[in-house]
Amino acid sequence: MTARSIRRATADDVPVVTQIRNDAHAKKVAHGDYAGARKGTDFPKDGC
Repeated sequence: MTARSIRRATADDVPVVTQIRNDAHAKKVAHGDYAGARKGTDFPKDGC
């Protein structure tokens, strides 16, 4: 089994984490996946 280590994200990781989040959001919007959408979040059910 391969050993893995997990570390806490730092300020240097912000651009990468932001890009991952934006890509995930774009994919959800593209597929109309609003299962986790709640009023006031950035995943609105109307896709805006």
